Amino acid sequence: MKRIVGVDVARGLAVLGMMTAHVGVVPPALWSSTGWLAVADGRSAATFAVLSGVSVALLSGGPQPVAGTDLFQSRVKIGIRAVLLLILGVLLTGLGTPVAVILQSYAAYFLLVLPVLRAAPAVLVGLATLVAVVGPPVCFALGDALDGYDGPFALAVDVLISGTYAAGIWMAYVLTGLAVGRLDLLRGDVRRGLVLAGAGLAVAGYIGGSLAFRAAAGAGPEVLRLLSVEPHADSTFEVVGNTGVALGVLGSASWSPTAGRGWSTRSRRPVPSRCPSTPSTSSR
Repeated sequence: MKRIVGVDVARGLAVLGMMTAHVGVVPPALWSSTGWLAVADGRSAATFAVLSGVSVALLSGGPQPVAGTDLFQSRVKIGIRAVLLLILGVLLTGLGTPVAVILQSYAAYFLLVLPVLRAAPAVLVGLATLVAVVGPPVCFALGDALDGYDGPFALAVDVLISGTYAAGIWMAYVLTGLAVGRLDLLRGDVRRGLVLAGAGLAVAGYIGGSLAFRAAAGAGPEVLRLLSVEPHADSTFEVVGNTGVALGVLGSASWSPTAGRGWSTRSRRPVPSRCPSTPSTSSR
């Protein structure tokens, strides 16, 4: 597996953003001294989800997806991570953790992404677009129908459909990240493309959603929530905007030559020196 400095930088920023969203004191006025920290709400978690897809791609070959035995081993590794995350998530939820626990959702993301590990980036982008467009209305409708359900499949319903990080919607982020991870992130044109694509998606998502929301003023709540761009609204518009932010963060974090470097995490044996261990006593 090859680590890329820019990916690690972006992941660190996402973690700091999530910490700010959960424990930071953010006043309602956006333009106050600390009000701007509200930009971390929702966007940082979405960025982390996109980067999880990038990590899965790097774990399974990066620009050149693994095949055969290597593919099987990659799937096993990702599957084991999913099981461990599920166990930890259930334990944290059972302890009454006062924040929305995302670990169970990540377990679902990792399992759902296994069948498409070798898919081409164009196919992955198409799947991500499909999830972003179809996921919100379907999940909202099913969530309303299953409201109050506490049967044996309650955890599955929460993780896949009605939870804060419902896989039926958030897989759009993971699939996008997997597609990005199949590109050569060490290339400057790829990083510049991420920044430009991110800016375009952010504008289309947030501004498009805001305009649509205003145009639909007076409509019922079931319509307005499909247009909202508020943090964790999980509408198509918010998903598009958040994806744009994630791509912009990743591209910007990888912009400098240093951040764009990659290195292998595999240990290497030291190469024996060809020089003699003692200085030569021969004279010219």
